[in-house]
Parts: sequence; structure tokens; C-alpha cells
Amino acid sequence: MQQWVRAFEIPTSVWLPGLTNPVAFLTAIQQATARREQLPLDNMTVETHVTTMMEPRQALDYPEDGSLVHGLRMEGARWATRAEDTTELLPYEVAGLRCAGFIRESRLKQLLPPMPLILVRAVPVDPSWEPSSVGYLRNDPTVYEAPVYQTTARGGTYVTLATLRCDSGLDRVVLAGVALVMQADE
Repeated sequence: MQQWVRAFEIPTSVWLPGLTNPVAFLTAIQQATARREQLPLDNMTVETHVTTMMEPRQALDYPEDGSLVHGLRMEGARWATRAEDTTELLPYEVAGLRCAGFIRESRLKQLLPPMPLILVRAVPVDPSWEPSSVGYLRNDPTVYEAPVYQTTARGGTYVTLATLRCDSGLDRVVLAGVALVMQADE
């Protein structure tokens, strides 16, 4: 935060849990994209892509579109991006960043594993997406719309939906109540 204030320049990766109002930051991403693309803000939403970077210092440059965030943890599952996972992780590139991985079952005694850096970018709403009180649901069997909460208490600490790749069926992650949280109970 001190670096951000001194340089008056957004960091290459923003510590999302450190912001007083993370929703305002996400809205700013939407506003910047809407202005640049000359699209109505009401027709924008955010989507997320999980990168292969685990540490903020690995983000050497800004993404072509959106912003990198870090500090999130997954509750109810884990994010698999490493070679120890037996299935192919199908890397892909978005906004000049390498992204990969899927939701996997959590490991024993790992209640809130940390997430890699996440690219948050604004996209126009697709007409096939279903509007809901928490955001736009894509109805894609390979994408889990994970709720993001400020605390594990959930409820009134809701922030947004994160679009996460899921290759083993959505039923399991929905029943597990998989969510991203900004802080542990410690």
C-alpha cells in the first residue's frame, strides 16, 4: 500500500483483501474497460482467470487488460496448477498472461489453501447469461461461478462472483460450498 501511495501508480498485483472497499476496485476495472471500448457500463461484468503465478513479486508487468489481484483463499476445495496433479491442466493465455488449473478436492488439513494470482477483467455481458441477484450466471458446465466473500462467515460479506474452471462436474463443487474468501479465521 505504501508503494502505491508513494508512486501514485497501481501495483502490478493488488492485495484485494487489503482494500477497504474491494467492490469499488472491481467497479473501477469495469469503468476503465467500458470507457476504453466505448461500451455502456450497465452492460459490463467481471470474469476471472487464475494465473500460474503464486507470488505477487512474479507479476513483473501489468496485464494487457484488467488487473491482477492476490490474497484470496479457496474454501471447500483447492486450485490445482502444479505437475503433481495427474490430469492435464490445459494452460491458456489471457491478456498476455499464462493461466492454468482447475478446482480439485481439498487436501486433508488444508482448509483455506492460497490461490495463485488472479486476473480480473471486465467483459460485456453475453445475452445468453442469466442475470441474478449476485451477478451473471454463465450456465457453462466447465465454469463454476464461485462466490467471493470477505470472511468465512460469508453472508453479508459477499463481494462478487469469480469464474473458475472446473473439469469434474459442477455438482461436487456446489455441494461442497466452494467459495473464495479474503481472510482466514486466524
